Amino acid sequence: MDPYLMYLLAVNAVAFLAFTIDFLLYKFADRELVDHRVLSLFAVAGGGVGTLLAFLLWDRHVVKDNVAWRFIAVLGVIVWALVTLCAYGVVRLDVEALLAPLDLASLSPVGIYVLAMSAVTFCVFVYDKWQAEHGGWRVREFVLLTLSLLGGALGGFLAMHLVRHKTRVFYFS
Repeated sequence: MDPYLMYLLAVNAVAFLAFTIDFLLYKFADRELVDHRVLSLFAVAGGGVGTLLAFLLWDRHVVKDNVAWRFIAVLGVIVWALVTLCAYGVVRLDVEALLAPLDLASLSPVGIYVLAMSAVTFCVFVYDKWQAEHGGWRVREFVLLTLSLLGGALGGFLAMHLVRHKTRVFYFS
């Protein structure tokens, strides 16, 4: 069997087992096997499918404590799917074309989009901080993370540090 596929199968199996054991320990013994940040590394290392499968089997409720894990797992699946497509020649990655001088006129719509998404994300983060301080309805963390993923990461990052919002939450940092 191809070593690349063996690696992906192994890391997904280990991710599934680690999340399963961690979930069962948390549910029945009220303790965790490994820190959540370490478990999130499985998705980064290629185990996103195993991680998502464990979530689907054992913990279907998306709550504040597990939304970042799911987000990282989905991103891991997307990135590793692209890596796999490139590794097997389905998608050709032309490095020369990527490094060639860029036409700034063609980038202006992308730049405008990123600036607009950053502005919207900034405002939503600031609004959520204001709601947190005044006891109002909060914006769901899933919405904050999705806005950042869709191009507003710069605005979210600036808002976090300017208004001191979500700076203690590891997955926002």
